[in-house]
Amino acid sequence: MHTINFIANNVDFQKAPKNLIEMIMYQRFLDEKINNVRTRDLRDIKKSFLAELVEFDEETPESHKTWKEKEVDEKLLLEELTDVYFFFSQIVNYLYANNENIFKNKENNEKKDILILLDCDFKVENQGFTEDKKDLYLDIVEAISKRIVDLSYLLKLLGHFTYLYGYNEETIYNSYYRKWKKNLERIGKEWR
Repeated sequence: MHTINFIANNVDFQKAPKNLIEMIMYQRFLDEKINNVRTRDLRDIKKSFLAELVEFDEETPESHKTWKEKEVDEKLLLEELTDVYFFFSQIVNYLYANNENIFKNKENNEKKDILILLDCDFKVENQGFTEDKKDLYLDIVEAISKRIVDLSYLLKLLGHFTYLYGYNEETIYNSYYRKWKKNLERIGKEWR
């Protein structure tokens, strides 16, 4: 955890994260403040990721709820997508802290390099995947559902997915920060 502690000490929590690494640090800060009633494991986090992905889908014109007619609420849509990024960040933090997946048997300097590579992989742009939002959604579900998650691949899928819905990195970071501040206020009140 020394690398994450070093990075977290250099993060200004008074403004929106500037990159993926900072977003992951913000999530770590938030997660350390939440009092879970039981130990949270990777399966719990993956299920939370999937739940938020479904909530996002339900706000889109591509929703699985084909029997419903609903206008798109852009603000709510962005908030739900932001929640997906909250749980992606939580997955990275869990794997890092538990020396699992891409962080297994790595020294702290190697872990830092892995975080930097993930940050480099995060591009909200056309990543060359399908343009079909429903298929891409299912690709994300499949990627997160694997026992060993390919974080780089999942992140590229998320970047492409985010791009297809017309958002960019700055929009995600700013939305994340607004929701992060709101979530900090919920600790001890709504979250007990």
